[in-house]
Amino acid sequence: MLVSSRIREGPSTRRGCIALYRSKDLKNWKLDKPFFKPNLYYILEVPDLFTIGEWSYLLFSENNGLLTHYRMSKSLYGPWMSPADDTFDTTSYYAAKTASDGNKRYLFGWVPRKTGKNDYNNWEWGGNLLIHEIFQNNDGTLSVKAPNTIDNYFSKEINSTLVQVTGNWEIKKSQISANSAEGFSFAISEEKMPPCCKISTNIRFERSVKDLGIMIRVSDDYENAYYIKLEPKKNRIVFDMIPKKTLYPRDKNTFITDHSFIPGHERFIELRPGKNYNLKVFIEDNVCVTYLDNKVALTSRIYNLKNGRWGLFLNEGKASFYKSTIQI
Repeated sequence: MLVSSRIREGPSTRRGCIALYRSKDLKNWKLDKPFFKPNLYYILEVPDLFTIGEWSYLLFSENNGLLTHYRMSKSLYGPWMSPADDTFDTTSYYAAKTASDGNKRYLFGWVPRKTGKNDYNNWEWGGNLLIHEIFQNNDGTLSVKAPNTIDNYFSKEINSTLVQVTGNWEIKKSQISANSAEGFSFAISEEKMPPCCKISTNIRFERSVKDLGIMIRVSDDYENAYYIKLEPKKNRIVFDMIPKKTLYPRDKNTFITDHSFIPGHERFIELRPGKNYNLKVFIEDNVCVTYLDNKVALTSRIYNLKNGRWGLFLNEGKASFYKSTIQI
């Protein structure tokens, strides 16, 4: 049995470990040496252990970074190594454990609430259940995607007409192309978004692109919106909103627009010019879950902007968006 615990020696912020108890009858338990002791975290919560093929995986959550991590090994007893990306989602997804139906394995975690249901406030403990499907890559690392049952639930496409607001856009039914040589440009739907929906698009961009992606709940004056941004030069996908408060405000009414994402809401993935990338955004009331290329998940709360339009944006360079749809 694996139990969240702490060792008695060392720096107090690095004593977190996963304890191992053994039993022959499930009544009498004996404490063994620590199963995993990385000397990194205050506590390692909700440990989980499973095997896929020749690889074993150890999951745990640490409440300083508010992230669920994993380690991998060719043996159930380690040594446990960290993959390049050892997390599954953002700080908006915590305390995840797994279960299998005998065929697929799923990750069950929760999306924490924010105090006062306000995007600018602190995280609270507890929230809404969110399930990712886990799958194993060729190198043994793990990735997540939307469960097929969730993805297929949104099967009815609704009419949505995108119109150019700034920049140079060529908008056709199957392909939307944008050219923005020096700055930010975007196209917005004429229709309002439903509160529960899936937005999908396939993206291809040129090397000069700074960032691009999907806007959601855009206000009528275009001043307010949430952004799911691909940043090719930084090999990451991030979640952002405008307006947002600065991390170091001079006063309580200070807002910034230049910081490229909300801290804790970034996921790393190699982004190469000329390659097609599939982007899916699932929205239900104040929860937004994004999957990029069925490999990376990016979850966020979206309290403050309760409705609006959706759109596509490009910041510098040229890009194309294919099969852009909204479904309910």
